[in-house]
Amino acid sequence: MRTRITLLLLLITPFLFSRTLIVSLDGSQNYTRIQSAVDAASNGDTVLVYPGTYYENIVINDKFITLASLNYITGEEQYIHSTILDGNFSGSVIWMELRTAPQPADAVIQGFTIIHGSGYIRHTGWPSYGGGGVCIECADSDYWHDVLISDCQIKYNIADAGAGVAFIYWGNLHMKNVSVHHNYATYGAGGVLICSSGFIHDSAYPCNYYANKGAPGYDVDISEAEFDTIIYADTLTCEDYEQGFIRITPYFNNELPELTVHWQHDMLDVVDHDLYVSPDGDDNNSGLTPNDPLKTIWYANYLIASNPNNPRTIHLAPGVYRDREGDQRFGIGLMDHVRIVGSGMDHTFLECSNALRIFHSDYTTDIRVANLSMEMHFPVYQNHMVWSPCHFNTYFTTDCQLENIRASNSELGRIPAIQLWQADTCTLRNIVIENNTAHTDPGISLQGKNFEVDGCTIRNNQSIGDNPDYCAYSAFSFTLSGETHINRMIVMGNVNDNCYEVNCPGRLYHGQGMDDSQLYFTNCLFADNVSQNSHVIYMKPYSGGIHFTNCTFTGNSSTNSVIRYYRTSSLYEVDPLTFTNCAFWDDTDLEVNHISMVRCDISADYSLFRNGIDGIYSPDDEIIWGEGNLDLDPMLTDAEHLYYPQEGSPLINAGTPDTTGLYLPSLDLCKRARVWDGCVDIGCHEYGSVGVAPDPESEDIPAPALALTNYPNPFNPETTISFALPQDEQTAIKVYNLRGQLVKTLVNDRMEAGEHEVVWSGRDDSGKNVSSGVYFLRMQTSGKTISRKLMLIK
Repeated sequence: MRTRITLLLLLITPFLFSRTLIVSLDGSQNYTRIQSAVDAASNGDTVLVYPGTYYENIVINDKFITLASLNYITGEEQYIHSTILDGNFSGSVIWMELRTAPQPADAVIQGFTIIHGSGYIRHTGWPSYGGGGVCIECADSDYWHDVLISDCQIKYNIADAGAGVAFIYWGNLHMKNVSVHHNYATYGAGGVLICSSGFIHDSAYPCNYYANKGAPGYDVDISEAEFDTIIYADTLTCEDYEQGFIRITPYFNNELPELTVHWQHDMLDVVDHDLYVSPDGDDNNSGLTPNDPLKTIWYANYLIASNPNNPRTIHLAPGVYRDREGDQRFGIGLMDHVRIVGSGMDHTFLECSNALRIFHSDYTTDIRVANLSMEMHFPVYQNHMVWSPCHFNTYFTTDCQLENIRASNSELGRIPAIQLWQADTCTLRNIVIENNTAHTDPGISLQGKNFEVDGCTIRNNQSIGDNPDYCAYSAFSFTLSGETHINRMIVMGNVNDNCYEVNCPGRLYHGQGMDDSQLYFTNCLFADNVSQNSHVIYMKPYSGGIHFTNCTFTGNSSTNSVIRYYRTSSLYEVDPLTFTNCAFWDDTDLEVNHISMVRCDISADYSLFRNGIDGIYSPDDEIIWGEGNLDLDPMLTDAEHLYYPQEGSPLINAGTPDTTGLYLPSLDLCKRARVWDGCVDIGCHEYGSVGVAPDPESEDIPAPALALTNYPNPFNPETTISFALPQDEQTAIKVYNLRGQLVKTLVNDRMEAGEHEVVWSGRDDSGKNVSSGVYFLRMQTSGKTISRKLMLIK
C-alpha cells in the first residue's frame, strides 16, 4: 500500500506545483520576453502572454508546457488578434522539439496571431527550412506526443515546406479553431505539413485553410500517412480540394489511408481550360488566350484544373522567367494531368535564385514539361551546410514526360539537375544537361522501371565534392529495372575531380527487386569523360541483362577501366553482359574490368576493342568472344564532330549482318538512317548515310533527305518502316513479293516534310498473314524511288 501511495504522489506532484509565468511588454509582470519565461518554465507550467507585438523566435526545447494569450483563460477572440508573435523572418516563430516522454502532459499553443516566420533549418539529410509559423518535431520514435494548436491565426509566413505549420514525425497534431492562410512555401505545402503523424480535428471547432501558396497540397499536405484522417473546416480555398489543395500520400508503398474533408465555404474556382503565361503578362488577366496572359507560371499552375479526361496545358510565351527581380515564384509543384510547355529550348528560359526547386512533384501521374531551358542560381553553401538546389525533382511518379529541356550553367549540391526517383513508365526525349558543377551529382539520376530515353545529352558537368560519405557521379546515376531503352544518348566531357574510389562519371545498378529486367543502350556515345581514381562507368547487375548495341566509347580516361562490372548477388538469374557493334578506344588500362563475386559472363560480337580480347579483364568468368571482333584504330574524327568515322574506318559496314533482336531504331546518333548500304556500321554513327553531319552546338540537327529504312530486319511478326521526306509531296509506300506482285499498300497520300513511321504486321491488303520469305519495300515520290529488301521469318 505504501508503494502505491508513493507512486500516486509522484504522478500528481507536477500538477500540484505547476506555475503560471506571465509575460507583458510594459514590465508589469515578471517577464517582458516570451523566451525568458519559456526558459524558466518546467513541464506542466503555463506561459501566459499579455497583448502586444512580440518580435521573437521562440524555442521550446523538450518542454511540455502551455503557451497562451489571455484567450486561454477568458475565451475572448480579441486576444487572438491583439497578441501577435512576429518572427521578423529570422526563423520559425515557434520551434518545438520533443524527445522524451510527456511529463505530465503534452504541449498547447493557444490564442495568438503568428506572422513573419521563415522556418527552422533542419540539419538532417539535405537541409531545408521547415515550419515558418510553427515547427514541431517529435524527435524520438519511442514516444508519441500530442500537441494542440487552438484559436490561432497563422499567416504571412514563409518556408521551404510547411510555411504555416510543420509537424514532423511520431505524434498527433490537434487543431481547433485555427486559421492558416496566406502563407508561402517555395517547394512544399504552403499551409500545413504533416509528416508521419496524425492530424486530428474537432468537429465543434472547425478550422480554415485557404490562400496558401506552395506546391500540392497548397493548404494541407499529409505525407507518409499511416492513419485515416478527417478534417473539419469552415473555409477552404477550393471546393475541389483534391486538385492539389489538400492531399494525403502513403508511407512509402503502403496502402493509402482515407482522407475525409467536411467544409462549409470555399473561395476559388479552378479553371478547366488551357492557360497562357508571358513575362509581360499580368496575374489579373484571364490567362485564357495568348493575348491576355498571366504573368507567373506558379499562379497558372495554382488555377488550372487537373482533368484526367482532358489534360490541360500551361503555355509559356518566349522570354525569361526569373524569381529575382522578375516576380516569378519557383518550387512549382506539378499536378496530375497538367502540362507545362514552353516555346522552345532557345526561347523560354527559367532562372531560379530563391527556391530549392524549379519543378517538383511526388505521387503524381500523367505530367509533362517541355520546350524550355532552366538555370539554378540558389546559393549552395550557406550556414556552414551544403544545400541542394535542383532543376527537376520527382518522387513516386508514373507516366512523366520530359521533352526538349535544357538544365545548364548551375551550381548544385547533392541532388542532380534532373532526378526521377521511384518512377514508373517515364519518357525523356532531347534532354540536355550541361556545364553544371555539384558537390556530388550535377547530371541526371533515374531510379525506377520501364524508362524510354532518347536523344539526351549529358556533357561538361563536373563533380567537385570531396566528402567520402557521399558518392559522386558527374554524369548519371541509374537504378533501373523492368525494361528500359536508352537510345542516342551522348555522355561527354564529364569530370570527377575528387579521388574517392566509388566516384565516377556514371553509375548503373540494374534489376534490383525484379527478375528478368532488361536494359538496352543503343546508338550511344561515351566520350572524353574523366575519373581521377576510379572507373568511368560502375555497373552492378542484380537480374536480367544489360545490352550495349552500336555504342562508341572513346577518349575516356581513368586510372583503371571504362566499365567496371561487378555482380554480388545470386538471388536472380543474370544474362551475359553483351556488346554488339560497339567500339572501344580509350585512354585507360582496360576497356572492361570484370571481377564479380557471382558468375556473370561477357559476350562481344562484331565489336572493336583496343587490345582486342585483352582489353577485357575477366579472370573468373567466361568471355564469349564471338564473330567479327576487331582490334584496329577506328579512325574517328574529333569531339566537335562527335567522333564520326573517317573515310576508310574499319567500323564501316563491319556490324553484324543479322540485326534481329537488337532493337535498332531507324536513325543513328545524329538522325541519319541507321542501316545504310544494306549493312550496319560498328559504333553510334552510320557512315555515308543520308543526312548532314551534326553541329554539336545546335539543338536541332537538320532533318535527313529522302530516306527509307526498317527495323528489325529480319522480323517477326512486325517491322517498323521509317521514312524521311525533304519536302511535302505525294508519297506511296508499298510491299511487293518476289514476283513483283503488290502485297500491301502502307502509304498512299500527300505527306508533310520530315520523319514518319508506319508498321507492317506481315498481312496483305485483304488482312491475311503472308508466308515467310523475302519481300521488297518500295517508296515512290514525285521525283525518286527507293527500294529495300525485307525478310519475314516465322
